[in-house]
Formats: sequence, structure tokens, C-alpha cells
Amino acid sequence: AFENDEKKLYGVQYHPEVLHSTHGQQVLEHFLYRGAGIEPNWTTTNVVEEQVALIREQVGDKRAICGLSGGVDSAVAAALVQKAIGSQLTCVYVDHGLMRKG
Repeated sequence: AFENDEKKLYGVQYHPEVLHSTHGQQVLEHFLYRGAGIEPNWTTTNVVEEQVALIREQVGDKRAICGLSGGVDSAVAAALVQKAIGSQLTCVYVDHGLMRKG
């Protein structure tokens, strides 16, 4: 990792997001807040609200379909879309043959 406050130049060459990285949280905070100039004023609630608003804007009064694979990503996507448009959404499970038995 390196930083040059004068030039506002920062970089990382490891995985600061994992818990076992030494000073990983601090490195990410410096990168975001000092380097990129991002204000630390967001919460997970804000992110959900923003995405729900964007989905509502894009879908409007139309209907939407969401393919569920059984994984976390598609389940979270479906939950966000359902929160945004409710009964306008139809979810379909896609059997891709990779789920665990039982």
C-alpha cells in the first residue's frame, strides 16, 4: 500500500476488505475519505433506498421478471426489486443443476 497526501495518490496491492488484513479497514477509509474525497455519510439503509428508487423509476408501471438461481446474489436482487415494485414482480427459479441435493 502507498499514499502521497500531497498528490492525493493512494494505492493498495492486497485485500484490505478481509478481516485478517493488517490495518485493512484504516487503509480503505483513507482511500475513500482522503484519497477519493468521499464523505462518510452513507449507510446500508441509504443504499437500499437509493436502489429501490432507481428500480421504481426504471420499471415504472410495467411488470418485471427475475430469475432466481438459488444463490445469494439473485435472492438479494429479487428482494430489492420486490421491495421496489411489489406485485409487479414475478420471480422464477432457474434449475441450473448446481444446487445441493435435498
